Amino acid sequence: MSDRILVTGGTGTIGYHLLKYLKEQDTPFTVFARNPKKAATLKGRGYEVILGDFDDKDSVDEAMQGIGKLFLNSPAGPQQVDHQRTVIEAAISNKVKHIVKVSTIDASPDSSLNIGRWHYEIEKAIRDSGIGYTFLHANGFMQNFFAYADSIRNLGRIYAPFAQGKYSAVDARDVAMVAARILAGESQENQEYELTGPTAVGMRDVARAISTAINKEVRYVPIAPEDARSNMRNSGMPDWLVEDMLELSKKYEEGHGSRVSGHIRNVTGNRATDLSRFTEENWRQFA
Repeated sequence: MSDRILVTGGTGTIGYHLLKYLKEQDTPFTVFARNPKKAATLKGRGYEVILGDFDDKDSVDEAMQGIGKLFLNSPAGPQQVDHQRTVIEAAISNKVKHIVKVSTIDASPDSSLNIGRWHYEIEKAIRDSGIGYTFLHANGFMQNFFAYADSIRNLGRIYAPFAQGKYSAVDARDVAMVAARILAGESQENQEYELTGPTAVGMRDVARAISTAINKEVRYVPIAPEDARSNMRNSGMPDWLVEDMLELSKKYEEGHGSRVSGHIRNVTGNRATDLSRFTEENWRQFA
């Protein structure tokens, strides 16, 4: 059986870094891509790419042929369960031996978040498949702070609805590194890793860290949930995501999402990226 890896979600936030890490490790992999322009860009970086679509089961099955391990990720949304189930079915048919899936720290059949319930459904399908798995239960990504870039540049402000909430935000690059190490190493079957940052942070912490990184005062301004709902809808965010974001803000306000794990260090040997390092390394995103 081949140890070649098929990477889905290779053009996303995690996938972008995962491809670099796999290449640095000299690990053989193929990227499954839907968009021809993005596929051409990936090929230009020296990656092997196969075009396909999650809605085209034949293309997914073709991509899975000769694959030993699978990195499973795809855009969030109501279609996510069907898309990833299609990939899982192809993995079963082609006798893939290990799936590394990006999931959420809130994956549960009883989750108050749509995304939590969707991820649980997919995880159950993988467990039922009999294929060895590793689930990466990631907390909210530090890269989500980039959404505040415009208001930071134009107003020096961050507007968000949870005034007291804190959560252990994780750098997506750390999640990608964990995935790369697991995919390249000996199979760590039927494991679940909770991936968090090294400490819980609130929006005032984020504002201070960005202020230091760009040498400009940035202040956090709490807003009412209804105002946040209007802002997100006006930006074109789908209703399911608006409601999930508001529910997540409520959970953070109630103290959920603040626990910290050491799994990033355990797998990679490196300490999880902290907020100061993240903002210093990504200051151009906010300046």
